[in-house]
Amino acid sequence: MQSANYHLCQGNDAGMFVTVWAATLDYNTGKLTYVNAGHNPPLLRHNGSWQWLRKRGGLFLGSFDLAKYRSETVYLERGDQLLLYTDGVTEAFSPNEEQYGEQRLERYLYQHASDHPHALVDGLRADVAAWANGAEQSDDITLLSMEFGVAPEVTGTITVPAKVDQLERVLHFIHNELGKRLCPIAVQNQMDIALEELFVNVCNYAYADKNEPGTCTVDYVYNANPHAMTIQLSDQGVPFDPLGHGDPSLPTSIEDAQVGGLGIYMTRRLVDDLSYVRDGDTNIVAFHKTW
Repeated sequence: MQSANYHLCQGNDAGMFVTVWAATLDYNTGKLTYVNAGHNPPLLRHNGSWQWLRKRGGLFLGSFDLAKYRSETVYLERGDQLLLYTDGVTEAFSPNEEQYGEQRLERYLYQHASDHPHALVDGLRADVAAWANGAEQSDDITLLSMEFGVAPEVTGTITVPAKVDQLERVLHFIHNELGKRLCPIAVQNQMDIALEELFVNVCNYAYADKNEPGTCTVDYVYNANPHAMTIQLSDQGVPFDPLGHGDPSLPTSIEDAQVGGLGIYMTRRLVDDLSYVRDGDTNIVAFHKTW
């Protein structure tokens, strides 16, 4: 860190600087050695509780060439989780010019203490975007999360034309992974219904103003402990939030039932979590299912 700071100071007439949080992790012992050079304090989840790693090791890099830095050490245990972020998260402004802030970040983490890294990052990103609600982004937003000592995630991705006749291909792609993981058929059927509803929504609405269909990218992340899969659908179509209309009024009898409007309602009840975020020019909808 001292060397990096020294070289960044050379010829730095513009007075530019950079904050850095850097660490090394010994996978065998769980020893995490880190230096914080003026960066936002990360958070560490230990025994289900989040704590701030607030100790600073020195000034931001590029300040003056003889700055000194010191390291800190913590020992991670199996299941401990680390969250790193840039200040674009805590300094995200709402339309009323109120910052997201550290307290709101901490509250979100406590409410989602059992989320694995992929779900935590996706959910937090969506929460910050919902807070901003279209307000201009004040700074870059970068998130990184790591869980120590657990089985690695398995990921996959496929991009297909946003056409209903591609649904079978998408389902086969997901079934191939679920089959390897011995996912119960009942759970597979529930995920099929959710995936079909969301994929057909993309096909019907995302590119309705285009002469040619665009594409839909389907990503999955599988975790082994506990068995769970997160499936995410992304498209570059018109802004469309399938979750934005709330639950429909349920009919009191079969005679009162109307076609349509119940797909998302049913999807919410078949999965553990369902979310939507508009990220730049991309619609992202995701669901999570545990078995």
